[in-house]
Amino acid sequence: MSRWFPETVWLCLGTQQATGPAALSTPLATDPAAPPGPVSPRRWEAAWAGLEQQLDAQRLPARARLGCVVAGEFVRYRLIPWSAEFAGSAARAAFARHCFEETYGAVAREWSVRHSQPGYGRAALACAIDTALVERVQAAAAARKLALVALEPALMRAFNLARRELVHPMFWFVLHEGQGAGSALSLLLMAGGEPLHVRVLQSPLSDLGVALDREWLQLGIDAPRCPVFVAGDAAGSGAAPSPQELASLRSAGWQVAAPAAGSARPPRPGVRPAPVERVAT
Repeated sequence: MSRWFPETVWLCLGTQQATGPAALSTPLATDPAAPPGPVSPRRWEAAWAGLEQQLDAQRLPARARLGCVVAGEFVRYRLIPWSAEFAGSAARAAFARHCFEETYGAVAREWSVRHSQPGYGRAALACAIDTALVERVQAAAAARKLALVALEPALMRAFNLARRELVHPMFWFVLHEGQGAGSALSLLLMAGGEPLHVRVLQSPLSDLGVALDREWLQLGIDAPRCPVFVAGDAAGSGAAPSPQELASLRSAGWQVAAPAAGSARPPRPGVRPAPVERVAT
């Protein structure tokens, strides 16, 4: 590690650590407009224990730079519509928080909200993470004398790592987290650099074609089906989409964008990637 150009060690908190019965005890919401169910204490503690095991295994020196990727089960997303009235950064942040409270109710007041910086006239993608979780990660880093430089949702981290491959006018970006019955799909539809739709589903990857068909129909988009970029597990430990799964997407009429399966995958714990621009943290 260079003293002049310090690298960042990225670790993961969430689905890939929470294995066994505790990991499956609380299903993910399938409707972004529905109030989120609380994550079960066993599930949360299993995920937290996994992060602390990673921290202890790394044996990082004091003042090392730490980044934490938060799995989708601990994140809520919302599109923030453009409003010239809230064009300033402070006003836009307040508007984003208001949008979460409008959707989820009083529980959203206990969340830390961040949003992307939209172009003029475009919607922004915002995310919310429980403030207690943020503070606990900060405290764990401080106790080990580490510099916590980033706390990013897995979907945003994967998107940022793949952004140079995402050159189509309209496309789906899909992050697959976990394996088997406890797996989750994060779906993000982008068009012209603007987020159009975001959804987190508890669903095996083999159901991806059906899920995209359903979302496409509900959105009422009158356009040819667009390319689909599929990223692997948030820890890099999940298998890339199989040829059979990719074939099922193609048979449903979706255009599979091949580079995403490898280039979009977030780092394995301890891998030190080059810095990337953030979408939302």
